[in-house]
Amino acid sequence: MFFIKPSASFFKQKQNPPFWSDILYANRSNLKQIYKHPFNQQLFKGTLSPVIFGRYLRDDYYYLHEFSSVLQTLSQKSIKLHPDLASHLDYLGKDIISNELSMQQQYQEHLKNITAIIPGYTISSYTAYLSKTALHSELPVALSAVLPCFWIYYQLGMKLKNAALLNKNCYESWIEAYSSPEFIAATQHLATTVTSIAEQSTPEIQIKMKAAFRIAVQFELDFFDEVCVQENNIKLIA
Repeated sequence: MFFIKPSASFFKQKQNPPFWSDILYANRSNLKQIYKHPFNQQLFKGTLSPVIFGRYLRDDYYYLHEFSSVLQTLSQKSIKLHPDLASHLDYLGKDIISNELSMQQQYQEHLKNITAIIPGYTISSYTAYLSKTALHSELPVALSAVLPCFWIYYQLGMKLKNAALLNKNCYESWIEAYSSPEFIAATQHLATTVTSIAEQSTPEIQIKMKAAFRIAVQFELDFFDEVCVQENNIKLIA
């Protein structure tokens, strides 16, 4: 089995299977925007507003609960044809998500100034899309829709791990969670499995997979945009 290789580049992979290289190249602009986004750049520097991070936590808390259910649905759908994948999805939906929710508890003070308890429009639309895709789309397509979440945060975590920028960063624990050996291994395994399934799928299914990946990446970018818009609708500048 091939293995998806990590790279210093956020959006370009070399010597990887054609499907994976194609899908990253097709989304290179949005992936690059995510890395350069004011939210992530200020998070890296430790200068991100606690209020903005609080908005992020509020929506991320909702997202993680819904995302866990999506992963469990996909685990059940794959159990007959792909038992190993089913086991991995079950692990992702329970252990990995549970660890992320536990991490949120360390930053609860950032929620004290958040008065709106209803999740934002983007995260609500995103989770609705993932749930619908998990229930009604072909398994390879649904897997492609959940992959960007893991891949994007894995890449962000790796960039920070290699950047040596975490000294005295109040968000250090949050960042390190996405560069942990467990999260890296889980993401790499999922990316490798999805790519293997794609290489065995019909051209029609591959087109749908690429579309699902693209839509999810766009939601991820829109989410960062939404939580960074202040009450006066002025976006943050990195």
